[in-house]
Order: sequence, then C-alpha cells, then structure tokens
Amino acid sequence: MSSVSRRTNTIVEFLGLPGVGKSTLSHRAAKALASEHPRVMEPIRRIDDRASPSRILSKGRFAVEQHVRRPWTALTTTRSLRAANAGSASDRIRVAFNLHYVAGVMAHARSVSGVTLLDQGVYQGVWSAGLRASTNWSTLIDRFDVILSRTAPDLVVLVEADMKTIMNRLRSREDGDTRFAPDSQAFDRGIRGYESLKNRIRSTDTAPASIVIENETREDLSSGVDRIAESIHSIHN
Repeated sequence: MSSVSRRTNTIVEFLGLPGVGKSTLSHRAAKALASEHPRVMEPIRRIDDRASPSRILSKGRFAVEQHVRRPWTALTTTRSLRAANAGSASDRIRVAFNLHYVAGVMAHARSVSGVTLLDQGVYQGVWSAGLRASTNWSTLIDRFDVILSRTAPDLVVLVEADMKTIMNRLRSREDGDTRFAPDSQAFDRGIRGYESLKNRIRSTDTAPASIVIENETREDLSSGVDRIAESIHSIHN
C-alpha cells in the first residue's frame, strides 16, 4: 500500500504595499496555526524585534548564507540590481543587502522542518529594488527571474486594501516608509510594481500558489487569517 509523504517545510510570503497589514496578518496567522503545527516560525519578525547591533548581525549572517548556499544566484541578483539603476549608491547597497538577507532566510527555511511565515520575502525584496529604479517593471521583474524562481515560497499571500485606507495608515505611522510617501511618484510607481508582481504570480505556471486577502476592517482581518490558515494547512499536509 502506497503512502502520501507529508511535506517537511512550507514557506509563505506576504506580499503587498506598505500599510496593507502584512505583518499583522502574518503574526495572527502564526498564532492560529500554532495548535496544529508545532513548528511555526516567523524569522523576519524575530530578527526585527532584536536590538539594533544584534539585528544587523543576524541579517548579515543570512546574507552571507545566501552567497555560500547559492553563489550563482547571489551573483546574478547583484548584477540585476546594478542593471536596474535603482536610485542612489546608498539605496542600491541597502536594497541589495535586504534582498540577499531575505533570500538567505528563505534558503535556510528550506533546510528545516515546519511552517515559515515571512512578512518580507524575495517578491517584496524585488518590489523594494524596483521602487526607485529607472527600468520599467516588466523588464525589472524579468531580470530578477533567477532569484524569484530559485528562492520562491510555496504560497504568496497577496494582501490588499483600497488606496484611501493605505494612505491613512501610512500617514498615521510614526515610523512610516518615507520611500513610499502618499502623493509621490514613488507611491504611484509602487502601486504599478505590486500589480506587475501580482500579475506575474497569477499568470505564470511556474509561480507559487497564491491567494488574495482584502484587509480593510477587523472582520477582514479575522476572515483573512482563517483563509490563510486553511490554505497553509492544505499545502503543508
């Protein structure tokens, strides 16, 4: 009698514009999953909660791990960032570091068992890389195809809200994302970038599975967590 093997690890990335509630949804989903899946990990959240020196060291370790585990992918990613002409030199360094860091986290997650939830991942990293780039989104995403295909999650949760809600949330933040300020060129470009990434994920056969979660109200948050947990449960089991 044949038996169906159980998936040892499942990686979930939350993708969306700043202000849609990716981190909140991710953390609530982790709590909802904890009773059925003993190993539910939120590595990005855990690192972000650390004091600054420890946080930087942890991110650096994962960035180095990405270069060690996948040197060709890391080199191709660096070349793609240069070709994208993404803002100033300091912007490119910061974006490159973050992209290698999240890719390293995802590569590490493949080596351990459990469910890994990421409120930042490679798709969000590519979005950040393109925010101040001079290249059009379609070309830019093509250039990052190597890292997107080789470091892909199993499920992408596409988190959305209407523009008025997003702008209100961003304006109410004390630590708002200044790269993505409402009523700026970057804001409009960021919206186009998200739609381009969403279209790529939803229309490409080799892309990971995806679900769209509307996150406007408390009721949306609750129902969204339930849908995410159900989707993860069906993939992981």
